[in-house]
Formats: sequence, C-alpha cells, structure tokens
Amino acid sequence: MQQHQSKGVQIVQPPDDDVFGRTFVVADPDGNLFRVSPVV
Repeated sequence: MQQHQSKGVQIVQPPDDDVFGRTFVVADPDGNLFRVSPVV
C-alpha cells in the first residue's frame, strides 16, 4: 500500500485482514474504486 501512496494514489479504505489476505481500496482520478488484494 505504501508504494501506491507514494505515487499519489488515493487510499479510500485502509488495509483490512480478510480470510484470504490483506486488502485495501483505492480510487483513481475519475473516482473509480478498486479493491487491491493478494492473488490466491
């Protein structure tokens, strides 16, 4: 997540531990939301 923040990505939801790993949500400049999660 810190790599994304250093490049100016807006973090909408901070990291959260889920059953399949840690996830967080980011927004692009147009307001689209993306959930970042590990590949299982």
